[in-house]
Amino acid sequence: MNWLFIAHHAPYFANAALMTFYISSLGIVLSILVGLACAAVELARTPVMRQTARAYVEVSRNKPLLVQLYFLYFES
Repeated sequence: MNWLFIAHHAPYFANAALMTFYISSLGIVLSILVGLACAAVELARTPVMRQTARAYVEVSRNKPLLVQLYFLYFES
């Protein structure tokens, strides 16, 4: 194993780990906010908004994550 190569590229790995942590934290916070918004709509009992929230939950629950990521990547 070439330790000089690893030592040379260690800062890149550290930066990548920080970026991964940042993106993961942002995704967790946004998903909590969307979940709380859907829960608030469910509790408000407005029929149209309630059905919309239920449809969103069912669509996102019934599709595999890889398929959702594929659509998000190619739609934007």
